[in-house]
Amino acid sequence: MGLSVIVVEWAPVEQMSRFFGAPEVGYQGGVLSSGIHGLNLDPQHAFREYMLSKVHLESVYDKLFENSIIRSFRCFIPGLDDLMCLGKVRELILEKGPRARRHKYDVIIFDGPPSAQAVVMLQTPSQAARIARTGPIEKHSRAIARLLEDPALTALCVVTQAEELAVAETEEIMSAAHENLNIRLGPVVANAVPSQVLTPKELKILNTMDSSHFNSNGNQTLESWIHYASLANREAEMAQLELARLRRKSSAPLLTVPFMMDGPRDIDRVKAIADYMLESE
Repeated sequence: MGLSVIVVEWAPVEQMSRFFGAPEVGYQGGVLSSGIHGLNLDPQHAFREYMLSKVHLESVYDKLFENSIIRSFRCFIPGLDDLMCLGKVRELILEKGPRARRHKYDVIIFDGPPSAQAVVMLQTPSQAARIARTGPIEKHSRAIARLLEDPALTALCVVTQAEELAVAETEEIMSAAHENLNIRLGPVVANAVPSQVLTPKELKILNTMDSSHFNSNGNQTLESWIHYASLANREAEMAQLELARLRRKSSAPLLTVPFMMDGPRDIDRVKAIADYMLESE
């Protein structure tokens, strides 16, 4: 029997379901593929669930929180959405399966926000606990912070691209994870890594040919293709330099995903990417 996995996505527009060729799962969650579930996080729904766990009656909640003034005010509370969404992830970790002795999910993959926003989000629970000092918010925040800082349960896997600015951002978030967040670093994933179109030897042979040979034979398309191959090879070389920079800066394993023109459009492509990453580990 394989592992039970859930992918938790935080995005205004759900993306993951189309990669698996499955219907949208929304906040209620659903099956993406055999053994793989999905859930699209929504801060408003997460806040409602948390508050209902405290007040227990929907009618009370609606009177207290479902009016325009309170809803508008809630949007201006720093870190509240982050805290509610991370709390929902914690609930999924604690959720029991059909057999009460084991958890429902063996692996939870949280596809969080971009790097700068992610650092702020991951700092929120410990900061909220310090500010609250006591009460249900302090207890809730402290429990989330303990979860994030437990190396047996949590690892931060940064997804980046083999480009100068993206690598610089990756270095910053890894440094923040080590110095400020106290979160264990997992593998770094370099996505959409370009590859060489021609081998250096093939490209050298073609480049030594007189361009007039192509024009005289009506092969302008071929000449344009060789120019494209040269540029693609150069892009691949630059990408490898950035990957080498990442390897120097971090001891974390580096996994690579090759560039795909049409992306991971279906479950077969997702499986192919997974197999490629396992081989590159």
